[in-house]
This record gives sequence, C-alpha cells and structure tokens, in this order.
Amino acid sequence: MLSRPLKPALLDLLNFTQATQQTLIAELNETEREAPGTSVHWSARDHVAHLTFWKHHLSRHLGALCRSETPPSKGDAPAYLIDTWGTYICDFPLAEK
Repeated sequence: MLSRPLKPALLDLLNFTQATQQTLIAELNETEREAPGTSVHWSARDHVAHLTFWKHHLSRHLGALCRSETPPSKGDAPAYLIDTWGTYICDFPLAEK
C-alpha cells in the first residue's frame, strides 16, 4: 500500500522515467541514434517509439477513466499506432525528436 496519494506518486514516476529516457537518448552516439533496427534487434529509435506509443496509449486510457468513459482497448493499439505515430516515427531521425 502507498504511504502517499496515488496521483503524486504516479506523476513522480512519470517524471523520473521521462528524465531517465532523455538521459539515455542524450548519451547515445550518432551511430547508435541512427542505427536501423530489425524485428529481432530493436534500435534505440525503435525502443523510444515503442515507449512513446505506450505512454500515449496509457494517457488516453487514464483520461477515459477520469471522464468515466470506456478506455480504449489493447486491440485499438495497432491501428492507432499506424495512424498516429507511423508517419511521424518514419520521417524523423531520433536526434530531431
């Protein structure tokens, strides 16, 4: 059980993970930032895209719950990923994000 309210704990966790991700990206050299990935061996850019999508999906889920709406299902994720992030992720190198 948490010793403090959930919302501040979640916000602290989100801020920590965002700062950690930014630090990891900043520490990549140019070769690591620009390396292409495969379906078996993801690149740094693939990981960032994956984490970004799921953070966005979770925020949509939490927002729907706060509005007493039915949250989007996991089944909505692939189409939403392609529609929203596909072009964005493919068109820009990691260094420009």
